[in-house]
Amino acid sequence: MAGGRTGQKSKSYSVRVCLVVLIAVATIIVTIQQNELNKANRANDLEIAQKQREQDLYISNQTREPGRELNARQRQQEQFLADQQRQESLVDNYTREVINLEMKDASFQGASLLSAQYDMANLTNAKFANTDLRLADFSLTDQTGSDLSDKQWYEQILTLQDVILPDGIIHGRAPN
Repeated sequence: MAGGRTGQKSKSYSVRVCLVVLIAVATIIVTIQQNELNKANRANDLEIAQKQREQDLYISNQTREPGRELNARQRQQEQFLADQQRQESLVDNYTREVINLEMKDASFQGASLLSAQYDMANLTNAKFANTDLRLADFSLTDQTGSDLSDKQWYEQILTLQDVILPDGIIHGRAPN
């Protein structure tokens, strides 16, 4: 009986050892599988992150490009306005104090001659249709044959001293 117990003990011991080995092998297998799964998940995460960066870059470029075009158009418009203002300023400065000039047959149609001074200028046959002449000074000018209307004379031009008007008659001051 003593031999049977020892056989049983060694059987139970063998079963325990096999069980421990089996658990160890199972643990190793599960660990290896988890490591492989973690590597696959990491590779997948890196791929997703790369795609997200590419998408963000694409969206950023798409958003920035219309802004660049808008800025370029805005700069062009601002440059155009600045050029136009500079030209108007040059014309204004030039026409503001025109004294004793020969401006026969000149055309000022549609221009703004606000506060212009044409002292002693020859404006024979000059064209002034649709011209802003407010506060203009035409003292001592010859306006023979020009197309200034009575409305322009009496509503806009304030200084008329010894002016030869379109009808060839010398006039003094406007009634206003």
